[in-house]
Amino acid sequence: VIARIFATDVAEIRLPVGIDQLAFLDLPLGSRDSQPHWPKVALSAEIGGRLRHWQGRIVRSEAALDSGSGQLFLVAQVEQPERAPADGAPLLSGLFVQADIEGVTREQLFALPRGTLNGLQQVKLVDDSDRLELRRVEVLRNESDRTIIRSGLRPGDRVVVSEMALPVAGMRVAITETPAAATP
Repeated sequence: VIARIFATDVAEIRLPVGIDQLAFLDLPLGSRDSQPHWPKVALSAEIGGRLRHWQGRIVRSEAALDSGSGQLFLVAQVEQPERAPADGAPLLSGLFVQADIEGVTREQLFALPRGTLNGLQQVKLVDDSDRLELRRVEVLRNESDRTIIRSGLRPGDRVVVSEMALPVAGMRVAITETPAAATP
């Protein structure tokens, strides 16, 4: 190899996305539109002990899933990568970045702490008579610290998030309120 040449007008970054995550992205896969709308992407990386940021857009996907990982690679473009953004660092070729891709907005979702659901996808609720109710819910997504619920809960439901030794539907529940943290 005598030299490597990189374009300075646009940088392309391959982003691996699990097929389970595609449901959270509005991608025009298979679209016949001549100018499909692809989502924005915010890239970040730590350089010299400081977190740096760049803005771009997904412009296409690769044609096939990666045979080794089963992931689909999306391709993001950042215009003028050599021009430093406000925080002062150009997007260097070969830099490992973290990508936050603009996702689908969803309404009527509930976030519960991990471990709130039992193995049957049920949550423990306290009804108006202070009795325990077990209700099956539909999980949209499990994250490291929370579970996102798609359906089965309503605004105002009182969810039990603490451990119970032996929860039995219909048993009386004593509610203990945790005082809110004082705000300075």
